[in-house]
Amino acid sequence: MYPAYSPAGDRLIASLLRANESIQMDPRREWSAQQPDTLDMKVTDDTWMVPSAWSPDGRQLVGTVVNKAGSPIGVGVYDVTSRTARMVAKGSSTFLGFVWLPDSRRALYGDTDTDTLWLVDVESGSRKALATGLKLGLGLAASPDRRTLYASIARQQADLWMIDMKGAR
Repeated sequence: MYPAYSPAGDRLIASLLRANESIQMDPRREWSAQQPDTLDMKVTDDTWMVPSAWSPDGRQLVGTVVNKAGSPIGVGVYDVTSRTARMVAKGSSTFLGFVWLPDSRRALYGDTDTDTLWLVDVESGSRKALATGLKLGLGLAASPDRRTLYASIARQQADLWMIDMKGAR
């Protein structure tokens, strides 16, 4: 789950949700030449991190910390150099759509249980609610320059909308 390319495009990481199993590989190599590197994302004996996004400097990954049942219990950061994971924010919500800011120190994420957009400092662990009541959907993304944030919003509506694209360019 959650495959993520490194900023340089030289590494790809993917994980299992219900087991501490993440692999890293070089997507530039053919499949027969791959030698996946298994990464230990353990935070405690009973918890691990499911990485979702690389920091812009390629030194860290951010993702959800889960327990043995696969339930989210917080937000974690994995240090690529030291190969260690740690919890940076606790909570029992569903976290999604992690987006790093350009400084590789702060990240944004959505919390679907509280409908809150959070900013977390991964060094200090401090976090700040940026927006609440958003009815977040399943996606959070940023433009390449990180100046624009895109979020899917879950709304139930009985209407079906269609756009006539005739003559559109």
